[in-house]
Amino acid sequence: MSNSIVSQELTRGVPTKYLTPKLLAAFEAYLSKLMEVNTTAGFTSLTDPSVIVQRHFVEPVGLLHLLLEREHITADSLCDVADIGTGGGFPSVPMALVHGGMKLSLIESNKRKADSLRQILEMLEQFGLLSEPNVFSDRVETISRFPECRGMHDVVVSRAVARVNVMIEYALPLLKVDGILALVKGSRSDQEIQDAQNALQVVGGELVEKIELPFTDSVENQYVILIQKKRATDDRYPRRPGIPIKRPL
Repeated sequence: MSNSIVSQELTRGVPTKYLTPKLLAAFEAYLSKLMEVNTTAGFTSLTDPSVIVQRHFVEPVGLLHLLLEREHITADSLCDVADIGTGGGFPSVPMALVHGGMKLSLIESNKRKADSLRQILEMLEQFGLLSEPNVFSDRVETISRFPECRGMHDVVVSRAVARVNVMIEYALPLLKVDGILALVKGSRSDQEIQDAQNALQVVGGELVEKIELPFTDSVENQYVILIQKKRATDDRYPRRPGIPIKRPL
């Protein structure tokens, strides 16, 4: 049943230019493995396969579409992408499956979830659509200090992790100068943007725009906040683990 649901939901919600038989097969396998490990990993509270596909596959492809449309990602070149609080690989793994040229840094501090995500990625290797994704099972404040991660990404994506001012401190150290932070947010996004002005100034970011997330007909009030890194991050940031969310900038 899940196979037909994957095909129906993706073809209904995503432009056909993004879909191939191999990609549909990969998403079918992804859904099956996700539902298998979800009982122990706790990736999602959703149980209806069609809703899982819409929220966790279609919406990430919408984010990819937006970033391609705005030319923050190009279709024919490699791209280093970090995903903070990725859980079951959302939104970056569906984005990478479609794009085919993303090098992923998947950041998940919960070890149980990180281990289950590695199982999903190992299963997806058979389709040859992912470029050796790396899973980091530690706090983002720590990972942002790793030489192989700090200032090394073209794009950072995240959804439903923390408020915008906190995400700026988490994410901008991971970005190259001129890189883009793309945050998927809900109805309170305007207030969060207003509250993030000091963080933008301190860490060195600039709001590009807030725009509706494409391919979300079944969900209201989904937006993408795009923030560009304008200068190198001061070595003081991010602060030690737990401080950004306890005392936001």
